[in-house]
Amino acid sequence: MSILIDTKNEMKTSIAGLDGRVSELDRELRGVFAGEIGELQDNGTRSVFTA
Repeated sequence: MSILIDTKNEMKTSIAGLDGRVSELDRELRGVFAGEIGELQDNGTRSVFTA
């Protein structure tokens, strides 16, 4: 019985670690995406003003 409990606890720990990593990647991706969109908007505005 203790083997099952240990396995369950290890799985919970692994899942919690993966969840944290996914959250971290999500924040990173959102930041990069927002930066790219901002850059596209700035370049689009400059194109309009220089044309």
